[in-house]
Amino acid sequence: MTIDKELAKAIVFDDYLSDGVEVVERGEWVNEGKYEYSSYVFSKDGAFYELGMGRSGSYHTDWYYDFEDMDSFECSKVEKVEVTTYKWVGVKEEA
Repeated sequence: MTIDKELAKAIVFDDYLSDGVEVVERGEWVNEGKYEYSSYVFSKDGAFYELGMGRSGSYHTDWYYDFEDMDSFECSKVEKVEVTTYKWVGVKEEA
């Protein structure tokens, strides 16, 4: 699905969204030095899509977002799945 920059801005900045569009999940910004990346899951017409967004700059200056250079974004259709993980933990041994 392709969305325009205005909808991308609304999703990222939590502005007014058009009818039928709802942000379901906001990812944390992942810092990679000068660049940061995040993803947003939104619903539209009963389906779920993921928007990836990047930005550069810093907290001390202004952020420069991907949508400042792009007119549209390709969003991937996604679905939520349950993932089970295991972790090894120490146990108390009997004497």
